[in-house]
Amino acid sequence: MSEKMLVNFRSPVDLVSRFDQTCGENNISRTGKLNQLMQNYVQGHAKSVWEILVPTISRTGKTFTYEHHKEWDAYVRKISGGVTIHRPAKGEWVNDNEVLVAERVIPCRLICSRVWMDEIVDFTLLHYDQDAVRAFAIAETFILKRREEL
Repeated sequence: MSEKMLVNFRSPVDLVSRFDQTCGENNISRTGKLNQLMQNYVQGHAKSVWEILVPTISRTGKTFTYEHHKEWDAYVRKISGGVTIHRPAKGEWVNDNEVLVAERVIPCRLICSRVWMDEIVDFTLLHYDQDAVRAFAIAETFILKRREEL
């Protein structure tokens, strides 16, 4: 069993009252809900190594330009600080009409939180006008060491 710690902080009375009411409606203790919220927050903000599959063609079959990809690269670099872009690969998936779709995708790896990865996925969906975009957390543990840290 892990160690426990009492956490005490000040909150507006009306906020605590509404929180308690919500906890009661969902049949969960205040402590249980606060632990759940803290766990979700930590998981959402901890950094992981992610891979996202970037499309090479539009839904209408038009090949995206180099400049179009560079706009995406710049957006991702701004959020994550860097991106590793791999050679295109063949991807296959079944769409909502149960039709097999084969397309070339560009696997890209980056380090960021789940919260920021959701932003990148949303941007990718819009920037490339896609029906779906896949992203995977491929490592939660990684080493990033800078020379000045030696």
